[in-house]
Amino acid sequence: MAKTIRVKHKGFEDPVTINEEDFDPKVHERLDDEETEGKPAKPLSGKLPEEFPGFAALQEAGIHTYAQVRKARKDGDKIPGIGDGIGSQIDQVLAAGAPE
Repeated sequence: MAKTIRVKHKGFEDPVTINEEDFDPKVHERLDDEETEGKPAKPLSGKLPEEFPGFAALQEAGIHTYAQVRKARKDGDKIPGIGDGIGSQIDQVLAAGAPE
């Protein structure tokens, strides 16, 4: 099972839990060294915040909620203005989940 850690994610008010291998010091601040072995993150829900990666392109494509983003990413939909870099950032945010 993947090890998870608690981090502060850039652009989000509350801490989140992410897989340790997804830690990126450019967007995460590690909060503690306590690991939560195999504990799944709660999915984010509701409307996307303006700080969400690719927010403007997602809005333009009619994607306004976390559920719509998850579906588009799962289905492999190509969204104009969302390349591999932003797509990776989106996947990291979705994988991190909601604060506990």
